[in-house]
Order: sequence, then structure tokens, then C-alpha cells
Amino acid sequence: MAYDLQVIPRDGYLHFRVTGENTPENLAGYLTESLQHAVEAGCPYALVEEHLTGPELSLETVREIIDELQFAARQHLKAFAFVNTNPEHSGDLTRFAENLAAMRNINMRVFRSVPEAEAWIRFVSGGDREASG
Repeated sequence: MAYDLQVIPRDGYLHFRVTGENTPENLAGYLTESLQHAVEAGCPYALVEEHLTGPELSLETVREIIDELQFAARQHLKAFAFVNTNPEHSGDLTRFAENLAAMRNINMRVFRSVPEAEAWIRFVSGGDREASG
């Protein structure tokens, strides 16, 4: 696979930073790998900061990947924040992914910046820690 995935543990969540080429294989690969890291760490909160280059993928490709991962995501993640940093991408595809995830009962939110995503994931993960602590 032609991507690099950094795993950055944060207080209450895992921050994933991915770089590489925007291909269906890389998208499916890093999402699967991120989910595996979250499961192994016992952390149901994730923030993905995507730095992939190249054109947007098709709606059909994104739908297939979400459908493939939806069961594991629902089973292991309580919240998932996503930031696509590629300025060439319109944002329509990430909004489609957010809506599709919601229809699959996956708590995923798309943000324009990492600080916005961090604020939301800290909020949802912090509330869970307080309830369980």
C-alpha cells in the first residue's frame, strides 16, 4: 500500500494522520488499519486527518468502502471525526460519506480543520470518560 499512517495517542481518543495517494485501496487500507489500532487500544474515539493527494474517488467507491467497514465501525467506534486536507476536493464527497455513515448508524462527523475536529472528538470522548469515571 502506498500510504503512511501515523497513530498519535491523545487524551481520550486516537489521532490518525495519513499521507499518500488517494486511491480506493489506500482509503480502505488506512481505514481498516485505523480501526484495528482503535480496537487494540480499546479506544472507541478516532480522529482521521487525511493528507492524500490526487483526485476525489467516486461516490460508488466510497459507498462500497463504508458498507464494507460499517459493522466493525458500529461495533468498535463511538465517534469518528474526519478531516480531508486536500484543497482540490470539493467537500461534496465527504458530506456524502458523513450522511451515508449516519444512515449506517456510525457517528461520523466531517470537519474542515483539525482544530474543529479535535474540539468535537474531545467533547464526545470527554463526556464518556466523565460518565464512566
